[in-house]
Amino acid sequence: WNYFRCSTLIIKNNIKNIKNAHKSIIEAFGNKASIYYALLDTNAFVAISKNIYEKEMDRNDNLSKKIQSYGTNNDSAKQKLLNTKIESDKLLNIYKNQLVEATNLLEKNPKSIMLGAAITIEYNDAIYLVEEFHTKYLSNLCASYLIRWFIINETKNRNYKYFNMNAMTGEFNRPNPYLNLNKNKLG
Repeated sequence: WNYFRCSTLIIKNNIKNIKNAHKSIIEAFGNKASIYYALLDTNAFVAISKNIYEKEMDRNDNLSKKIQSYGTNNDSAKQKLLNTKIESDKLLNIYKNQLVEATNLLEKNPKSIMLGAAITIEYNDAIYLVEEFHTKYLSNLCASYLIRWFIINETKNRNYKYFNMNAMTGEFNRPNPYLNLNKNKLG
């Protein structure tokens, strides 16, 4: 989570490339409406992904050496070490795939890529999230959360009583597919 935040940039009030319907919202509400973009710096994404992968690779190599030093002993300490090594192997695979994804994104988008956007309106004592967008194939990078936290941090000192994040389902039981979204919006 931290590692995406450090490579994310939010730009306020940039109307380029917005559909006419969204432009009309901005024009109708003037300076009370804002558009927030989450951009991923693809160079930073590759550098950070590579760093994380290399650190886990070093950790994995050290675990392998420790396991080999145990020899044929099969005590509980060795079992614990084997379990840690298996978890490290899983992480290594995840980080490798992420590095490949980051490299592919960098090749296609040498500077940055838009992860998502949100339109807000400031009215009376509240901020209303009118609409959100995200790049579907990059939804695993959680642009919605980044943008919401940015909006909260940017507006927290402006004396608003609340931030209406919109679209609560009202159903808070387990079978609800939107349960985690509801929890996120509740805080």
